[in-house]
Amino acid sequence: MRNLIILALSLLAAAITTNAHAMPVTYDESIDGDIGNFTNSGIIAQTLALGVGLNTVTGSIGVTDDDTDDDPFFFTLAQGLEIVGISFAVTNVEIQNDSFESLFANLNLTQFNSSGFSFAGATFSLLDPTLPLVAMTMFDGEIDPNIVLDAFVGFGGSFSGDARFLIDYVVSVEVRELSEVPLPAAAWVFLAGLGGLGVTRRRKKGA
Repeated sequence: MRNLIILALSLLAAAITTNAHAMPVTYDESIDGDIGNFTNSGIIAQTLALGVGLNTVTGSIGVTDDDTDDDPFFFTLAQGLEIVGISFAVTNVEIQNDSFESLFANLNLTQFNSSGFSFAGATFSLLDPTLPLVAMTMFDGEIDPNIVLDAFVGFGGSFSGDARFLIDYVVSVEVRELSEVPLPAAAWVFLAGLGGLGVTRRRKKGA
């Protein structure tokens, strides 16, 4: 009996640990700094551990007098969690001159694993857009806990070298716990059952 109680308590502790996942990420470049960029020495990029709920990355890309800015970054997902969907929205576009034939913004998502890679993405044309532009559920499912999901928010098009513009965007990632693993409930039921066995055993001894 004692060994069964110890086993049940161990299962309960493991269940609580499994479901004590991180809080959702809220990353805002205006507060937290540039999330990523390409430099002469390579890529500088943040790695964000996704939590249960709505995770968001808010940032800007574009070309200014001081900088050319794309945003690479990475997502990781803990075991026992899954992505419900990823959306990409362009919320504002500031074009400072008319030296454009075309301009677009895109979000690319790539997951590499032993069998190859999977890819999803969305692209918006940004000349005279009706804002916001939103693409929903470009990726869903589990990510191997040992693998990162590469995210890249960038721009392209046909424009002159003196073109200057800024593009504001939001990437949203909805995450939930895997529904098929209700460990806490199972552990509590197991403990209740063991308690019942203990009462029955004491009654038999007293008879």
